[in-house]
Amino acid sequence: MRLYYSSLLALLLMAANRASAAICFDGDLTAAGSTTVYPVAVQWAASYLELCPGTNVTVDWELFGSTTGAKRVCAVSGYKPIEIATMTRLFKDPSVAQVGYNVTDAEGILQPDGYTYKCVIGDTSRSVAVFPAFYDAVVLIVKSDSAVADCIKTLGGGLTMDQIRWLFSNFTEAQLKASKWSAESLTNSDGSDKTHLWSELDSSCPDIEVETAGTDTVGRLSGEAEYFQRSFFPGFKGGPPLYSSAEGLRSSYESHIDHHEVNSHILETDGAIAFNSYQTALSAVDSGVMLVPIKASSSAAYISPTTETIQDLSYQPLSRLAYMNLLTSDCTALSNGLDYLEYAFSPDGQKEIPATYGVPLTEEDLATAAARIEELRAGCELF
Repeated sequence: MRLYYSSLLALLLMAANRASAAICFDGDLTAAGSTTVYPVAVQWAASYLELCPGTNVTVDWELFGSTTGAKRVCAVSGYKPIEIATMTRLFKDPSVAQVGYNVTDAEGILQPDGYTYKCVIGDTSRSVAVFPAFYDAVVLIVKSDSAVADCIKTLGGGLTMDQIRWLFSNFTEAQLKASKWSAESLTNSDGSDKTHLWSELDSSCPDIEVETAGTDTVGRLSGEAEYFQRSFFPGFKGGPPLYSSAEGLRSSYESHIDHHEVNSHILETDGAIAFNSYQTALSAVDSGVMLVPIKASSSAAYISPTTETIQDLSYQPLSRLAYMNLLTSDCTALSNGLDYLEYAFSPDGQKEIPATYGVPLTEEDLATAAARIEELRAGCELF
């Protein structure tokens, strides 16, 4: 389809001027999948319902996240079909190399338009359109007025991938060395796996035990914990089968079911370092929480987590896009889903993202979403 600039501009202006209006549909719509996307999707559904009382948008909680979302939108046997799969990754495509996934994990094939996938599991007549929903970021935090913060500043102003892995991993030093971890990240190791001292990173750091914390690993915030572990533990479940899959968080890791509890733990615990959502951590900076810059490789610079570095995805490996994958092979489901997504991409919808821990889309992202909506509506003659 040829997309004319004038029609796209009109669509964007319509969205910008629709501060409290919405296109309402009469029917049902169900979304499910990622635990990270869940709070944002729920908030959008609640706000949409206020504007369109006759609609029924349901967001199901799924413990197994994005993978379950893909199975449900593709109508895999044993899974209740849905119209929107919420995910923090793209569909696993056997034609595209994706770190951490095998070809046998395939879910869909990317189509020539570059944003729709045809299901290769379940009902293979089904297809979905991918819409970036918001940016997600996990950040490392410490108490700003502390010996730990001073230690990190001494190290160069941030932490490296290997340093972060050692701080949080349950692996011994021998196991780490056997799995491509650089022992140079510990310049003052005491050689004992019974201790985990900040001073092992550098002799100028405090001789106190490292206390790790973050969000819960099995409940509603488990998506963040899984994302963190995938980012730093090569042997974590679903990762490349290079090492033992036993690597995970240390047994002393303090798990919290609320983001604000993580901030409190940092402020109240000597030697603590934790991971938390960007927005929650940022809200506590004035209370004494410090966001820690990270270095993705030895040759890279330290990158601080900011709205800009999260939106341009330079804050790696802890920034990513979250997605809404809308069923396109059913025109009724497509029409209803596009109405719901138009609210999500409206100014009001975007304003709701920070309160649910995400980072809003950029203007370029919103323009891309508007173009996809127009093209999909034209394909089903939904104007």
